[in-house]
Amino acid sequence: MNGRRLLLGINLIIAISAVVLGLTEHVQAAIRNIAVTPVVGESSVTDRFQLRVKPGETRVITLAVSNYGRTPIRIKLTPTNAVTTSNGNVKYTQDVNDNQHNLQVRFNRVTNTKVVTIKADQVKEISFKLRIPERRFKGIVMGGIYLQKAGEQQRTDYIESLAIPVWLQEKAVKTVPTAIKFKSITGRSLHEQTTLGVNFVNPQPVYFKNVSADLKVERKNWLGLGKQTFRVAKNNMTFAANSLIPLTISLADRPIPSGYYHITGTLNINGQFYKVDQKTKLSLMAAYRATKRSTNVIYDFTPLLIGAIIGVILIIVGILLRLSLTSRKQAKGKR
Repeated sequence: MNGRRLLLGINLIIAISAVVLGLTEHVQAAIRNIAVTPVVGESSVTDRFQLRVKPGETRVITLAVSNYGRTPIRIKLTPTNAVTTSNGNVKYTQDVNDNQHNLQVRFNRVTNTKVVTIKADQVKEISFKLRIPERRFKGIVMGGIYLQKAGEQQRTDYIESLAIPVWLQEKAVKTVPTAIKFKSITGRSLHEQTTLGVNFVNPQPVYFKNVSADLKVERKNWLGLGKQTFRVAKNNMTFAANSLIPLTISLADRPIPSGYYHITGTLNINGQFYKVDQKTKLSLMAAYRATKRSTNVIYDFTPLLIGAIIGVILIIVGILLRLSLTSRKQAKGKR
């Protein structure tokens, strides 16, 4: 009992430190009064499970989940693969599809989801059986166990996620050439505000740390006019293996602009610079749908008003010219 009390106290201190200092990503107050730690034994890696595995074998991992609240709570623990967030962090909050971005192993096929009840003032150890695929895989599988209150919808906004990473590899990961690829420009509503997504893909089973981006995004409308320039400047990012990399530009309360886009600049990955020079477009319908999902959009009708005024002036000038020509013809007829 004393040992459980001690572990509960340690988890409580870690969780409070995570909230107040923001020092850890894997232990947060995503679920009030709940903290989780991996039971890793004598391993030097204490913030995740990092396992060297063999094809077809079975391994067991254990999480210690602590409830330092006064009431019981039901927790759902879901196996997922890592994703890269718009801030360049690695999270475990979304389901992924087979072969998504060349993904070799879906972690929810390696182990199963569990729902457990943690009593008040209790530390509960929860074990997962990992069934390693018979088929060999390369590089690293960045899996994780994502925790949420039972009955809540799985989050996709990356906010305050509570998860323990579970990384699998058959062999030591060798240094490989970087193959980050540009994918698309998209509009998105994030926290009810409009954003522009400059999307890349990491199709390799390796992850990259200390990544920085310095990009210029130029946009013109469908007539080649109305030039706008945006910038993406981010540092200290981490790209998850086999993941979409959605670098975002906040538009605050402005509509998402459709049109032609030209993205230039560099990505700095492990000290190596990679040039970006891509042209693409964002359709009017895609921009409209993304803007419609935001509730705080303020539309600027100035261009429309200027266009209407110019149109009215042209109509008036046309009418005056027509009247002038008519009067001249009438004057000539009288002569």
